[in-house]
Amino acid sequence: MNFYTCQNNGVVAIVNEEVYNDLKKANEIWMHFDERDRNGDLPDEERWRGEVAIRATAHLAVPIFTFVHGNRHKTSPWFTGGEELWSALYNYLENSGATVRGSSFFVPFSNGAELGIHGKDAMMSELKHVTTSTHFLEVFGISQTELLDRVRHP
Repeated sequence: MNFYTCQNNGVVAIVNEEVYNDLKKANEIWMHFDERDRNGDLPDEERWRGEVAIRATAHLAVPIFTFVHGNRHKTSPWFTGGEELWSALYNYLENSGATVRGSSFFVPFSNGAELGIHGKDAMMSELKHVTTSTHFLEVFGISQTELLDRVRHP
């Protein structure tokens, strides 16, 4: 099984191969409309298709699991976990024979949109990337609790 990671502004994200391929597809769709808007000599206020395409394909980018260092996870409940969970997950995947590769893709919660600093629509769009414990179990085949128990009580 293949997994892909990406880092941005102190946030580490990981996706499985299916979501990674869907992210690439969503990016192709966005680029198609963005290119058309730019090449159509449209005024700025009429260049909205790329932004609509990003929002309309957001379902393709789920789930993206996000991890942060330090106390940031404790004060920001939208992250999947902190550094302890990230380290445990990475080691678990490596020991299970999975391949974990670095890549480049959208990293939720890495630019402050979830805080509302880019407006209401961006905040709502960003918070759609919050993952659940069910997502975690389905994708990685182990619960967060069990994974952390293995680390804390070997």
